[in-house]
Amino acid sequence: MTPQDLFRLHSVFGALTAAETPELLKRALTKRVAAGEVVFHKDDPGDGLYGVLAGSILIVVESLEGKELILNMHGPGEFFGEVALLDGEGRSAAAVAREASQLFFLGRAEFLAFLRQRPDAMIRIIAFLCARLRRATNLVEDSTFLNVPSRLAKLLIALLDGNRPRDATDAAATLRIS
Repeated sequence: MTPQDLFRLHSVFGALTAAETPELLKRALTKRVAAGEVVFHKDDPGDGLYGVLAGSILIVVESLEGKELILNMHGPGEFFGEVALLDGEGRSAAAVAREASQLFFLGRAEFLAFLRQRPDAMIRIIAFLCARLRRATNLVEDSTFLNVPSRLAKLLIALLDGNRPRDATDAAATLRIS
């Protein structure tokens, strides 16, 4: 996977124009990490965003007793650290290479410099983030006010609508998911 492929897959970066993407990619680095290597620790400064080009990364937290909890695993085509990219706060968990991996890294300072020069890109990214927040608000509302069968029905309808071709006029739809 190339950094360009990775950008095309990410919804925030998908909001960039064809001219903006190469400009931002110029500011990024690639890094190789060995299996078991720590990419960052919990509470490390939020210095940027990572994307997985090859390999896999575990996002983990540890209890005071030393128990480890795996929160997520990211493979090729996935990003992690978006919040730190935007707010610069400390990391909320650690990231550890599950296997030898090649990572894409976009530093926060480089990203902010890019946005300062392109306010239209910033507006599109803000719109995307607002849509995500609205979706989260709707999920909380649904989990509070709808019973499980109603929530499931609503989710299935949303999945069908998202997978239906824009020009589809037939009433029948097929959803293929594992």
